[in-house]
Amino acid sequence: MIEKNIVNFDLSVNLIKLGVDEESLFYWHKYKNGDLGCHAYWQRMSEEIESYQAYTATEILGMLPCTLMIKNEDEKYLTVEKEFFPDEDEYFYIVYYKPIDSSQPDIFSNNYDKNLANSAAKILIYLVENGIVGD
Repeated sequence: MIEKNIVNFDLSVNLIKLGVDEESLFYWHKYKNGDLGCHAYWQRMSEEIESYQAYTATEILGMLPCTLMIKNEDEKYLTVEKEFFPDEDEYFYIVYYKPIDSSQPDIFSNNYDKNLANSAAKILIYLVENGIVGD
């Protein structure tokens, strides 16, 4: 199922509202009756159907900077982790770590998710909402 490899509908809508508008191989389509579908299209469908990019993990990870420089702080480095919690499933987690000898905090958000694309979308949303990346 493609839904396990793309950003979910709600995160896709949030990304568009924040101005993230890159092309994607897949699009979520919300039909007038409220049904959702995900299809591979190179362009959006008709105006009668709401369409939102359904970014793959590769597409959304490509939008994240490898490093972040924040005013008066040390450079932070993108790290993708896969963690296991006892009695639970494995989760992906994305964080920008500071150098070991730095006193500044790491950059992270509550982005644990079983879906790597969703985890990447959550950190991108955090970075845009906090003015760390974007226009």
